[in-house]
This record gives sequence, C-alpha cells and structure tokens, in this order.
Amino acid sequence: MFSQVLNQFDDEINQLKGLAIGALVGVVRDLVKQSVPPSLSGQLEGVLNSATTKLGGKPVPGPVLQTGDMGAGYSAAGDTRRAAYGM
Repeated sequence: MFSQVLNQFDDEINQLKGLAIGALVGVVRDLVKQSVPPSLSGQLEGVLNSATTKLGGKPVPGPVLQTGDMGAGYSAAGDTRRAAYGM
C-alpha cells in the first residue's frame, strides 16, 4: 500500500531529486568559479552544468550561493531578526 502511494508521486520525487542535484552541483560550481581565474570560470561552469544534467539534475542558472560583504551564514533578514531581539 505504501509503495502504491509512492508510485503516485514518482514525477514529483524525480523533480525533487533533480532540484537537489542541481542545487548541490550549483554550490560546487559557484565555489569553483570563485577559486579559478575568470578565463577558466566559463568553461568550468559549462562542464559542471553538463555533469549536472548527466547526473539527472537540472542546472540552476545564476549563482546558488549568495556573495556579499556580510560573510558566510549571514543575511539581511538574519541581521533584522538579531536587531529586533537585541543581539
């Protein structure tokens, strides 16, 4: 009975798998692009997007990671919440 319910959602589960693969490789792609010279970043982006597709994912366009002056783990929303709580 449980497998019957799961079979009903095969398409949605496969879409989630594709999104997860795309997001994971997108993070790797963003980290690699930050670490290599600009002359290589375009080619490496193409290679990693191709690998994403071969793994069954859909490449995520644009950056997955947010870059900025706030540092890792910080966001404007988080700053607002910290300010509201006096942190």
